[in-house]
Amino acid sequence: MNVGESFIATNKGGEVHSFTEVGAFGGGVVPILNQLSNSGPTRPECVAPTNNSFVAPGQSFTDTEGPNDVGHPVLYQCCIHPWMHETITVRP
Repeated sequence: MNVGESFIATNKGGEVHSFTEVGAFGGGVVPILNQLSNSGPTRPECVAPTNNSFVAPGQSFTDTEGPNDVGHPVLYQCCIHPWMHETITVRP
């Protein structure tokens, strides 16, 4: 993506998901799923998400990447299903 571009993540599944920006991939808010997926401890961003990132079935989440996102990977994960994650690269 380029700075200023937006993306849309649409939940096409039958369960609630999240698309939460995290500093590193890790565990979500469901301890048994963290254990089964060997995700590690719950990410702090999942405990208190700040961007209304939970997405109901059929709903979408939109975010715009800014200049502070250039030069490092921008990581998003589902805080319910921590094995679901994505890395975004932002160009100037």
